[in-house]
Amino acid sequence: MFKLRPIVVVLGACMLQACVAPPTKQEMTIQPLLRVRHSADQSAATYYQLGKYYQERGNLDLAHKAYTQSIALDRRQLEARNALAAIYSRQGRLDEAKALLLQLVADFPAVAHPYNNLGYVYYLQGDFNAAVTTLQRALVLDSGNEWARNNLKAVQTALASHGERAAVAMELSPPAPATRPQGLANVVPPSVPQSRMEVVQIVPNVYELKLKAAVTPVVAERSVEKPALAAATSAPAIVTAAKTFNVEIANGNGITGMARRMRHVLGQRGIAVNRLSNQRPFKHLNTEIQYRVGYKQEAQALQIALRGYAVVVPVNDFSGNSDVRLVLGKDVVAQMARIEGSAIESPLALNVATN
Repeated sequence: MFKLRPIVVVLGACMLQACVAPPTKQEMTIQPLLRVRHSADQSAATYYQLGKYYQERGNLDLAHKAYTQSIALDRRQLEARNALAAIYSRQGRLDEAKALLLQLVADFPAVAHPYNNLGYVYYLQGDFNAAVTTLQRALVLDSGNEWARNNLKAVQTALASHGERAAVAMELSPPAPATRPQGLANVVPPSVPQSRMEVVQIVPNVYELKLKAAVTPVVAERSVEKPALAAATSAPAIVTAAKTFNVEIANGNGITGMARRMRHVLGQRGIAVNRLSNQRPFKHLNTEIQYRVGYKQEAQALQIALRGYAVVVPVNDFSGNSDVRLVLGKDVVAQMARIEGSAIESPLALNVATN
C-alpha cells in the first residue's frame, strides 16, 4: 500500500493541473447573413447574379425582380438588361423584349449577342427578313457566335418553308456604323425601391430575394417606333401573335434522371418546364419535339434552344395541359454532353453572359 502512494500523488497532481489549466482556444467562425448594403455597382452585380440563380432554376418571376432591381441600381449595364429581355421573350412579351434589345444595340453597337437576341425576337414575331439582317450583323461582329449562326439557319429554313426569299445578301459584309434608331423611346424598366428589397445569402453562393412590403408596379407609357430596316423587300412581314406555352419533358429512353438533366439545361436557357413524365415502355429511339395544333412556332423555338437537335412533329391527340412536349429518345445520350456544354451560353437561344 505504501508503494502505491507516489503513484497516487502524481496522478492527483496531474488531475489538479488539468482542472486549473485554461481550455484550448477553439477557432469559431460566425458567418452572418449577407445583406446587400454596399455601393451601387456591388449591389447591381449581386442582384444580377441572384437573377441568374433564379433563372437557371426556371423561376422567372423572382429572376425578373432581381434583374429589375439590378437595372434600377445601374441603368447603363448590359447583361441584366439583356437577361431581362430574355425573360420577356420566354413570357411572350415580345414587344417589350424588342424595345429593350433595340436600346441595347444602340448603347453597345460593337457587342454581338444583343444583335443575336434581337434577331431571335424578330424571328418569334415572324419578321424573318429583319431577323436575317440582325443575325448577320451579329455574325459580322462575332463570327464565332454559334447561336447567331444556328438562329440564322433556322430563320432561312423558315423563310424557305414560307416560300419567301430574304431580301438581303447572305454573304457577310463589314457592318455599317451603327446609329441609334430614330424615335426609339428610352426603355426604363419599372424601378424597385431599394428600401423595399434586400438580398439575403442563406449559405455560400445561395441568395434569396426578399420583399419587405408589397410593391405596386407602375407601368410607364412608352412609344417605340419600328426602326427602318436595311432590307428592300416587297413581301409583307409575317406577324404572329405572341403567347405563352407549357413545356413537358417525357423520358422515353428509361435512363434515370435524364428528364431532370434536360429540365436543368432548359432552365439555364430561361425555358421553364412545367411537367416531367415517363413514356413507357422506354423504347423511344429518336428524340423529338411534339406540339399541339397552333404551337408549331413554339416547338421550333425549343428546337433552336437545343441547337437544332431533335425533330419537330405535330401530334393530333395531344393530351394533358402541355402545348409542347420534348420526348427524350435513346439517341440523346450521345448528344447530352454537347447540349449541356452549350447550355450556359444562351437561354432560349439568347446570349446571356455567365460571369
